[in-house]
Amino acid sequence: MSLRPIALGIILLLSPTVSSAKQVTVLDFRQGIPGIWEQGPCLSAQQTPEGFALAATTERCSILHTTRDLRHPIETLSLTVISPARTEIVFLWHRRDAPRGHMVELPLVLQSIDGPQTIVLNLPRYPQWDPTTDRIGFALPKNSSFILQNITFTRWSLWEKAAAAFRSFWTFDTFRPYAINFLWGPIIGWNPVWQEQLFTSIPPVGWSVSRVFLSLLLPLGVLCLFFCFRRGWKTSTCRSASVLFGTMFVGFWLLFDVRMGLELLSYVKTDWETFLLKPPSERRFRVFENFNAIAEESIPLLITSPKYGFVGPRGAPFGSLMRYFTYPIRPLSPSDPEEQRSRLRHWLVAFRDDARISPRGELFLGDIFLAGPGIIVQRFGKDAFLFEVTGSATSP
Repeated sequence: MSLRPIALGIILLLSPTVSSAKQVTVLDFRQGIPGIWEQGPCLSAQQTPEGFALAATTERCSILHTTRDLRHPIETLSLTVISPARTEIVFLWHRRDAPRGHMVELPLVLQSIDGPQTIVLNLPRYPQWDPTTDRIGFALPKNSSFILQNITFTRWSLWEKAAAAFRSFWTFDTFRPYAINFLWGPIIGWNPVWQEQLFTSIPPVGWSVSRVFLSLLLPLGVLCLFFCFRRGWKTSTCRSASVLFGTMFVGFWLLFDVRMGLELLSYVKTDWETFLLKPPSERRFRVFENFNAIAEESIPLLITSPKYGFVGPRGAPFGSLMRYFTYPIRPLSPSDPEEQRSRLRHWLVAFRDDARISPRGELFLGDIFLAGPGIIVQRFGKDAFLFEVTGSATSP
């Protein structure tokens, strides 16, 4: 028996895999500055052992990199950076069909954490993205800096995209307040990063599976009616087409039913593991996390004053909950007049990564002065704490 047909078959089977293999390009700035970078006169750029140190002092500045030599399209991009403070920078790219000076801007937030942090961008989710862009870059606001350690450009293989699409169907959203009224249902993401970030934005970006199923069912239904009208309702052709349509409809219905049932069970599983099985001090309840435990431990100190300050996550009803918990004592927020805020002795900060204590012991929310000087009486995590004023408040 000749092995030539078998070998030929193996080559034909493997050739699509090889041609569609994953492609990755890494720019590592700890070993030098790869490629061509064009910086504005107001930007300080220096290669250091930690990476590419960028700083803007007098005004907003930008730096651009030419990507014409990149040998593959860009589908996802990851940045590893070191940021000494919370900084809002802008990621820039140029569409090849746009004028040379026209750059698309995507705001990014660099957190103030110890050590490197990685930001992964699923670029196909942005309609303005050009996978074959010829220029990318960054814009830094005035008085900002960060260190760029590396940039990774990735093009995913066909098989990885197919696997990510399959996993996306079985990727569930977490329980959110809107789940009382509706659920998003299965959404398809077309690469592994897309699948991981599927429900991190509202609304989720991706293809609704309903569009895929309806695009199959509707043409089949029209074809079924055509055969039945053309050949007669009692013919074998009409019966076969009707059976095929009904089987697909019921199959899709059952598949959706199983998938959505598993999503509801995932909510129960999460509540069981993070709330019911945990001791009271470690309980996390859905979007409220451990807020009830934080409030319970803070209230005895907060109600010792006529009023107190509260800072909670944006768009969450935690302020209303605190007003209910401490009634008739009303919490004040950063939006209240500074004259009222300056007389507060205690502030409860919950789930705000932009809250910070200055070297002088003053409490800031971003650049907004809240109170101080003072001390953190109790910390409930990296972004939740109880602050007490120990000296006279002096707004900077």
